[in-house]
Amino acid sequence: MFYHDDEYVATGRIGRTFADEDRWVSSTFWTAFPTTRVYTVESFTAISVPKRGVNRIFDYSESYTPGFMRVADSRVTKELSSIETALDAYTQRNAAE
Repeated sequence: MFYHDDEYVATGRIGRTFADEDRWVSSTFWTAFPTTRVYTVESFTAISVPKRGVNRIFDYSESYTPGFMRVADSRVTKELSSIETALDAYTQRNAAE
């Protein structure tokens, strides 16, 4: 999930991962955060879900703000399709507002 300004704006799945030992990719595409680990994103889907909605889905506290990490396995208690359905419902609700 991609987060920006108190809202989740997209989902995707990790695609290919690779080591960028010479840092060509990171120096070519983003210079502020050099890295040697790079991954691609597949099945990218735009969403519009407020932070409170995702916090409710994964049973996080209201004040929890995500970092650059995956959702903990212990927080995922439903099938992926159930999570996607909940995110889609929030997105449709936000589109109507």
